Amino acid sequence: MQVINETRDFNKPVDNLNVGQYTAAYYIKDKTTGVSYEKRFKLTITTAAYEGFMVLGALGDSSRLDMLAFDGVNADSTKLYTDVLTVFNTNYPRPIGKPLGLHTATKNRDYQFFISTTTGTNSLERNTLKWELNKNISFLCFGRIPQGFLPEAFWSLGTLRYVCER
Repeated sequence: MQVINETRDFNKPVDNLNVGQYTAAYYIKDKTTGVSYEKRFKLTITTAAYEGFMVLGALGDSSRLDMLAFDGVNADSTKLYTDVLTVFNTNYPRPIGKPLGLHTATKNRDYQFFISTTTGTNSLERNTLKWELNKNISFLCFGRIPQGFLPEAFWSLGTLRYVCER
């Protein structure tokens, strides 16, 4: 177990936890009497884009990624995000291009999704939906990537990811 605070009042962000469910504990001890109390509880860490359905749709010569997101705790509560790439300030490269598809892959229990358009294929950081250069498909491939490489299929086998262009 990781100790994140040892003072009486705790009021600071905990920004080093990934999205998921954790077992947390609250422990107090009276220094005079030595009497202590411990309470364990489930702690769920979510983001606005933690869980939901994504749709990549055509918008003229471009694409728009929308999301119907669950709130992470109450699956009955949803919020519609129109144009996720703008709303979450993702830094996704522009122009986006026409949609080819959304793909998912896992590696070592790490879930990723990829946005494929006519201008390229990129993934977003799964907790924040931020894009960085190393999220381009070329960083997952060995060797030289041909100009205009646009994968059409993704699949995972154990700890490896595969992509192919048909």
